[in-house]
Amino acid sequence: MKFRPIEFFRTFSALGVVWIHSWILFQNPSLSLGKIDFFKLISFVGNGVDFFFVISGFLMYLALQKKEFSLINYAYFVKKRFLRIAPLYYISILVYFLVFNFLQNQDISFKDVVIDALFLNNHFKVNIAYTFWSLAVEWLFYLIIPFLFIFRSRKTQFYTFLLICLVSIVRLYQVEASSKLFLTPDMPLPLFIEFGWGILIGMIITNDAWKLKFQVKQSWLNLLIGFGILYFGRVMRLTELVENAGSFAIFLKVLSGPVMTFGFAYIMWMLIGSIGKFNGFVEHRFFQFMGRLSFGIYIWHVLILSIIPWTHLNAHLPTPIAMILTFVMVSALTTLLSWLTYELLEKRYFNSIHSNSNQRINS
Repeated sequence: MKFRPIEFFRTFSALGVVWIHSWILFQNPSLSLGKIDFFKLISFVGNGVDFFFVISGFLMYLALQKKEFSLINYAYFVKKRFLRIAPLYYISILVYFLVFNFLQNQDISFKDVVIDALFLNNHFKVNIAYTFWSLAVEWLFYLIIPFLFIFRSRKTQFYTFLLICLVSIVRLYQVEASSKLFLTPDMPLPLFIEFGWGILIGMIITNDAWKLKFQVKQSWLNLLIGFGILYFGRVMRLTELVENAGSFAIFLKVLSGPVMTFGFAYIMWMLIGSIGKFNGFVEHRFFQFMGRLSFGIYIWHVLILSIIPWTHLNAHLPTPIAMILTFVMVSALTTLLSWLTYELLEKRYFNSIHSNSNQRINS
């Protein structure tokens, strides 16, 4: 099965990550339109990592659901995932190590390189580039999620899935209540619910009876419903709201991510599960091109943000304009670099026997 809209969601997620890191680089500037801060209004686009997790959950389900669980199939799946992400990831670790150590005088040891290469970043709180944490989470889910398919009964899979989602919410509550740095969770379980929405979409779309019963057709109404849920989830985590929520603040923070990513998953479900008026836009060749480069954009944009003193634009431009210009330029330069590494590294995987020509899974 080919799901061309997926590339649109990859593009949105990757550029959203570039946007939020450009915003943070300029210390979260405001762009006021009357009484509305435009940058805060669109802050949800910065949750690209969370959206990538939804996409990954969906594509992992597709890759695993047709095969009977066995140690051989499990090893083959893990091998494919490793061959997909390791070449570019390992090259980027080396590049960041050299650039940060010798050009920016950061103290990055060989031990740090080994920790990141083994995907143990979050256990030791070592991330050479600050985006690497999510790859470690992703890798652990590559190792864990296949065990959901020990059960061949779809009903048993579904109940097991619900149980893990419940445990994920409990674990997420523990992380938030302990005030740990959520961006580097000790284990990936608090984030399972985000992968879980993608898995749930996969369960529905690959089951003819479920697909007919729970179909979400393409319409402006369903798009607004999905966007409304997504936006509501993002608003639940606004500092002003949390600070005034009293004892309910912890529940807002815990449910914010799951609600927001469900909204994203709902829109994805609508566009993947039906054909309609939006296909011409989301399947445009621009998004197909950018979606293929999304892994590289995610990997390399930190490098481009780091090696060029973008904040010097403040000397000539208002901060909001400087930030927007930085986002555009970083996106363009990162796209070029990602295209080069895609052609040299990633394309080899997709042309190899390890890649299924009818279904492409990106990290």
